[in-house]
Amino acid sequence: MLYATASDLGQASLRAKNYSEALRYYGEAAAARPQEAGPHQRMAEIYALTGQAAQAQAEQEKADQLAKGNGPS
Repeated sequence: MLYATASDLGQASLRAKNYSEALRYYGEAAAARPQEAGPHQRMAEIYALTGQAAQAQAEQEKADQLAKGNGPS
């Protein structure tokens, strides 16, 4: 339930362009379900939108690893 709530709040914050709040919620979602790629994908998108290329790349790599079932390295 925490994962779903945090994801929903992250999406709402993202739609409202409240990027720092969205990142916080997606971080909580990632902590609640560390095996899920989705929160990392959304964080990568937010970092890209805010011009934080290094963080965007790192989160995208995490999302890609999790999507493949390899987990973080």
